Amino acid sequence: MTTNRRFSRRKILQAGAGLMALSAAGTATRLAPFAAPAVAQGFDEVIVQLNWIKNVQHGGHFAAIEKGFYREERLNVDVKPGGPGIDSIALTANGRAHIGDRDSTNVMLARGRGIPIKGFAVSYQANPFSLISLRKNPVRTLEEMKGKTFALHPGRRPSMVALLRRAKIDPSTVTFVPASGDATVLVSGQVDGYFGWATNEGLALRTRGVDVEIINLGDLGDPSYPQVFFATDETLRDKPDLLARWLRASQKGWRYFADNPEEVARFTVEKYGYKGLDLKQMIAEGKEYRPYILGGAAATRGVMAIGTENFAAAIRLAREAGLLKEDLSASSMVDLRPWQLAGGKA
Repeated sequence: MTTNRRFSRRKILQAGAGLMALSAAGTATRLAPFAAPAVAQGFDEVIVQLNWIKNVQHGGHFAAIEKGFYREERLNVDVKPGGPGIDSIALTANGRAHIGDRDSTNVMLARGRGIPIKGFAVSYQANPFSLISLRKNPVRTLEEMKGKTFALHPGRRPSMVALLRRAKIDPSTVTFVPASGDATVLVSGQVDGYFGWATNEGLALRTRGVDVEIINLGDLGDPSYPQVFFATDETLRDKPDLLARWLRASQKGWRYFADNPEEVARFTVEKYGYKGLDLKQMIAEGKEYRPYILGGAAATRGVMAIGTENFAAAIRLAREAGLLKEDLSASSMVDLRPWQLAGGKA
């Protein structure tokens, strides 16, 4: 997840200064584990490394802690914050965490580089990352992007260019400028569209009374997962039961979040989240996540269900974008053993 989110970049960098030191320490081949909190007798420890700062986006974890779902599985779960300079993939691969979270594209690219990780669950079935435009000048399709200017994080440009080419649209007819994290450039008319999270920048504009059109990334041809939970091949092989217990409890937490977003937003702000979160903002965002948690495969297979079809689509797009040259299969990206042991539907 990139830093072009609605939190102030300056505040995030200030808060992340101490975290960056941790990330720098996490680049060695193999490191000593985190200093772990005391674990109750008979409980197993699970360290989860987030990719972004703690906020209501991670509400399912906090609900599982707050409501005792992890305790029911005799787990002591420590959720580590992410943010600027924190690489959840490197830290998990280096043994500093049992579980990491990252979007499916980066998990796939890491696997392609030989980093032995696989996804085994997801929090959101669809990606809130979206194309946001003004309702008075809407952009709803790739075809309608021609001749217009869009704010987009540079790391996402290759995939967007590939989508344009797939639709037989000359990418030179579309102008991209770096997204600064400030969606007001759309309101001021500096750009025709802004790529950001519907649950974040899109919600912020709507809250301010700006009439916007929001088109989900999946509707443009990229059905990637925004938040995949992954572990190393070693952890998946040696501790599938531990991951299954974490997953069972987490499923309850994410379901609770979907059903009780206001409550979860409150204890996220008061207890678990990054200091300085705005309660009103977190409540509004929390309510937006319900269809992302309960839709898609979750509706038929259960909360946190993961599927190889999303990875297959991500692999195809990454190859078209020139981001992936390795020979990967979707089945090599997913391990369903924890899901099956947790009692999940096939």
